[in-house]
Amino acid sequence: MPSNHPDPYGSPMLVLSDACNLRCIFCSSQGHGRKQSAQRIRTLIGKGNENLLIGEWEEPTLSPKLPYWISFAKKTGVKNVILRTNGVKLSDKKFAGDVIKSGVDKIHINFPSHLGKLADFLLQRKGAFKKQEQGIKNLIKLSAATKIALVFVITAFNYKTMAQYCQFVSARFPGIKTISFNMICIAGYVNKRKFLIPRMAQIEPHLASAVRFCALHGLRSMVDNVPLCLMNGFEHLSVDLQCNSAEKNVPEKNKQEVCKSCSLSGLCPGIRLDYAELFGCKELKPSKKSPQLILTALKRNLQETYKEPYRKFPPGSGKEDFCI
Repeated sequence: MPSNHPDPYGSPMLVLSDACNLRCIFCSSQGHGRKQSAQRIRTLIGKGNENLLIGEWEEPTLSPKLPYWISFAKKTGVKNVILRTNGVKLSDKKFAGDVIKSGVDKIHINFPSHLGKLADFLLQRKGAFKKQEQGIKNLIKLSAATKIALVFVITAFNYKTMAQYCQFVSARFPGIKTISFNMICIAGYVNKRKFLIPRMAQIEPHLASAVRFCALHGLRSMVDNVPLCLMNGFEHLSVDLQCNSAEKNVPEKNKQEVCKSCSLSGLCPGIRLDYAELFGCKELKPSKKSPQLILTALKRNLQETYKEPYRKFPPGSGKEDFCI
């Protein structure tokens, strides 16, 4: 895959390293990373997009030039620089400080469990959880809690703990306001580890409990890679809905025959093809809900989150690609 592989929602992505300091058992990025040249990085930053992603196929904090490139992007006029990381290197106080001083806007941290032993198993490195926890605490001490979004990759090993995870975050990480629940992708290492994949029907009640806790305790939650019909009562938290994915070409997702009778078909891009190939589509249950009610809930959720009037940006503006 080319090193300039675009983000699914259109924002340029920088690849600063071709290595990782973890071996996550659920990694879907195996073999995708290819470090970009300085010239390529400058070209991507100079394209004029409001949003820039750093990290996806590798671990960007392994690059000593990470703070420099963030600072360069901000000086060039990039509005939102989003760092995707496992957070381990942020346990180094000086490095964490350098990243914050560089002007990074959002930090998405792959934090799959609040249980130490389970986290180390999922991350495939002993002591990884403690490093992540320290990294997050370092950011909080740097008054950067609101920049953090914790990413919970849903697997067969952790899906029953989602509500407790939210309780842990609320109690242990004051100031963090965002948790993203991402259904595991069947790619990379997961292609040979199907035992990691839970059925979506199994996770739905646990997911509902988790997002309910978030709503009651001032946390913002999001859900990715789950069709709207399997998010009964919390459809407005769908990343696909927020990013208007149904009107975009998202190659890894598609609507199935059963989707034709769903009232929310116009809002949903469908189910991931890799999941459908493995389990079929019998879990999908066409909704009869009013699309307008879902959009109203989405509008209210975004207004509460951003404290500003909800706007649907026109296609091609660059702004519609920024969801988080």
